[in-house]
Amino acid sequence: MIITLDGPSGSGKGTIAKKLSEKMQAWHLDSGLLYRALAFFMNNHPAQAIDIFIAECDVQWISETGETVVYFDKTCLNPYLRTEQVAQLASKIASDCTVREILLHKFRALALVHPNMIADGRDMGSVVFPQADLKCYIDAPVDVRAWRRYQDLLKNDAAIQYDDVFFQIEQRDNRDRNRPCGALCCPDKALVINTTKYSVESAVDYIMSQIQKNITC
Repeated sequence: MIITLDGPSGSGKGTIAKKLSEKMQAWHLDSGLLYRALAFFMNNHPAQAIDIFIAECDVQWISETGETVVYFDKTCLNPYLRTEQVAQLASKIASDCTVREILLHKFRALALVHPNMIADGRDMGSVVFPQADLKCYIDAPVDVRAWRRYQDLLKNDAAIQYDDVFFQIEQRDNRDRNRPCGALCCPDKALVINTTKYSVESAVDYIMSQIQKNITC
């Protein structure tokens, strides 16, 4: 069974996907983490080809913590991937159709190995897994999403400014929605969840009720 969760930055889809995977003991594909890992790799190894990273990176899901972990050359890259600089680089390379095509094949290959999967990203239900058993679109107003991101970044950077984060979120939204391939959109027949009206737990419970409904139909 493949469940997809798409939505803009800061909507809460990653947190919901993580909790959902823990409850269902389903493999969590955090697609954004792969884009961040590739952006980090390209920034630090500009002379090396993208396909080297894709072929040699090892993606794991740690069931005890619910974390998706990316390794390259036996080094865990996760500690380097949650900065705003890497997020901006990832958003830019995500507009490259060649990059998206390469990662699309990587995501589908992972799904063959882990067929019971929760996949979150921007185009998981619309492009990568159009035949998913259940598609969800997780959304929230831009000011809410920017505030969430600001509060998250504030933990490690006391100088961060909300207005700067708001501007960056708006820029990212614009890139995500207007890129030539894999543009952010609500997939056909997706379950739409506005996270200003749902807590993480209630959103997870709602999705699980819809999964159960689909199974019994």
